Amino acid sequence: TAQLGEGCHVGPFVHLGPGVRVGDRTVLMSHIAVGSDARIGSDVMIHPNVTVYHGCVLGDRVTLHAGCSIGHDGYGYATHPPEGAAPNTPPIHQKIPQVGIAIIEDDCELGANCSVDRATLGATVVGKGSKFSNNVVIGHGCAVGRHNLLVAQVGLAGSVTTGNYVALGGQVGVAGHLTLGDRVQVAATSGVMDNIPAGETWGGAPAVPLKQAFRNFSYTNKLPELTTRVKHLERKLAKLEAKLSDSGA
Repeated sequence: TAQLGEGCHVGPFVHLGPGVRVGDRTVLMSHIAVGSDARIGSDVMIHPNVTVYHGCVLGDRVTLHAGCSIGHDGYGYATHPPEGAAPNTPPIHQKIPQVGIAIIEDDCELGANCSVDRATLGATVVGKGSKFSNNVVIGHGCAVGRHNLLVAQVGLAGSVTTGNYVALGGQVGVAGHLTLGDRVQVAATSGVMDNIPAGETWGGAPAVPLKQAFRNFSYTNKLPELTTRVKHLERKLAKLEAKLSDSGA
């Protein structure tokens, strides 16, 4: 019951589940799996070994590079003892059903091995025109704004919201349930632990406004010198105290 639009190309070892809809001129390379009732737009390019899980949606002109996974389960667990367990039974991590979907809007491009979790409820959304480098991870329930730029190994924990034209450098991590405003920029390897207002540039771990991050970095580099100076002052102070003690002052 899968349906293909006009002018599509389907390579070897591609599986389209029941109810899948594929738009016109879309190219599916080899070893691709598309789950039941997924929707793929027109002029989409999907490279080898990509998985699009059931019910997920790709807009028009989306590009997914090799190894991407769209719509796998979000990382959701509840920790408590098994039902009917005896008192003092150690808790276990019980899976919370992930029944939402993932949506990749028009004109997005995701590099190799990117992963976008399906939402626990509702949808995880990657906004129109956003571009990801390789190995980007989008947690369940995130709402990535339009025209975002996410460099390699960026990770967004669950329920993060980003505005439009946000740029995150390589290996930036964003803690769950935070909001980054429009045109926010975050320097590479930063760890974001707070909401960031629109238009601001932050850096560091934990991330702070960039000017403050530069000051913190400068002070950190001076720590060996400062440690030596403090030890020198401590020795001088000890000698002074010894002299005062000997003089009976």
